[in-house]
Amino acid sequence: MTTTRASARAAGVLFLLATAVSLIDRALIAPILGGADFLTAAAANSDRVVAGAFFQVATGLTSAAIALALYPVVARYAAGLAIGSVGFRLIEGTFYLIGALGTLLVVSLAHQVGAVGADAAAATAAGSWGQVLLDLRDRCSQIGILAFYVGGTLYYLAFLRHRLVPRWLSMWGLASTALGFTTAVLVFCGAIGLFSPLQVASNLPIFLNEIVLAIWLLAVGFTEPATGGLPVAQPSVVTEVEVGSGAR
Repeated sequence: MTTTRASARAAGVLFLLATAVSLIDRALIAPILGGADFLTAAAANSDRVVAGAFFQVATGLTSAAIALALYPVVARYAAGLAIGSVGFRLIEGTFYLIGALGTLLVVSLAHQVGAVGADAAAATAAGSWGQVLLDLRDRCSQIGILAFYVGGTLYYLAFLRHRLVPRWLSMWGLASTALGFTTAVLVFCGAIGLFSPLQVASNLPIFLNEIVLAIWLLAVGFTEPATGGLPVAQPSVVTEVEVGSGAR
């Protein structure tokens, strides 16, 4: 089916793209905004931070687009799961966009502090506001990650129930989302740090799974029954009645 094949290819490309831009976003921003004097670092490396925010926006858009690309196929078999996955991944993308806005505001604040040559009191106040913006960015990331795992679980359930991809790939995805969601809850509750080694390690299974899934969708596509998942009409039985000349 042409539509199904197109959806598989689009989803495969988006999985790879979302993974790439999220890694670039992290690599650009984390070394600069992760230090104590982050405002000075942001002012000195504003182009890099803005570029990181751009990739953060790209992460939000591609994350939401994945579920939209999968929707035409998943909805054919499990409409509720398809709608739920789209909804949660749209939530994910929205919070990533808000986080990117927080990053850009940190850059603006850093330039304002440098421009006015703030005294110690003003610099302290600016640092406090900057930390609030970083906390906003981090909280948005936490909520976005939680929404990602819920949305991913929903379409992996549809994949498993209707054998749209190999069973081992669906089971791997479900185990990975369960592990990642558990760790994300611990991060949200403050038990472990955001992007701590434990969280990074727990994200590795879904990271690898989505790369394999993307390659599978690009190379093979979805596995569908010949009927496209739609109910097959039962053949009607026609009874022939021979009417003779003497029939009443």
